[in-house]
Amino acid sequence: MFFVHVCDGCGARSTKSCARCVGVLETLEKPSVDYAGFVYEGLVRELIIGLKYRNHRSNARVLVDALLTRMDGLASVDVVTWVPTTRSRVRKRGVDHAELLARWVGRRLGVPVRGLLVKTSRDAQTGRSRRQRMVGPTFVVSPLRNQPRIMVVDDVVTTGTSMRRARASLVAAGARLVVCVAVAATPAPKNSG
Repeated sequence: MFFVHVCDGCGARSTKSCARCVGVLETLEKPSVDYAGFVYEGLVRELIIGLKYRNHRSNARVLVDALLTRMDGLASVDVVTWVPTTRSRVRKRGVDHAELLARWVGRRLGVPVRGLLVKTSRDAQTGRSRRQRMVGPTFVVSPLRNQPRIMVVDDVVTTGTSMRRARASLVAAGARLVVCVAVAATPAPKNSG
C-alpha cells in the first residue's frame, strides 16, 4: 500500500514537507525569547501539529534543520536530551515527538542523545491554563558522569516552566551547563490596553 504525504504547511502532495514551505521557514519572525527558533503560529504551528498528531515524522528533520540554522552560536554540548512527555501520550501517538526532535538535533550536531529526564508528574501541559502550567512537571534525572554540558530540546515553550524545571533538575544532578532550546514559543499575549 502506498501512502502519499501531504505537506502540513500548504497541503501539497509530496514525500515530505514541500520545498516552498521549507523555504518560508527562513523568513519567519523570531520569538521574543532567545531559546526558541520560531513563534508558534502559522506554518511552524502546522508542522508541529503534523509531527505530534498526524505522525508526520519527516517534519522533525525540517524543523530541526531550520532551528539550527536560525540558532547559530549555540554553546557546545556533550549530550542532547529532551523534555519527555507523559507515557500515555507516547502510547497514544506512538512516539515522543520531543525525543524525535532531540535525536535529529544530536545527529546534526554530532553529539550523543540520551534520555536523561524521567517525568514523575502524570499531567500533560497541553490544555492546561497558564496558571496551571506555571506549576510545571517534575523530573528525576538519570545518573550523570563527568559534569556534562547538556542541551535540552522541546517542541513548544509556553510559560517556560518545563524547561526551567528540566534545567534545575539537571543542574542539581551535576550538569556543568544546561542549554535549553525549543523549536517554537507561543506568541506573546496581545496587549489589550
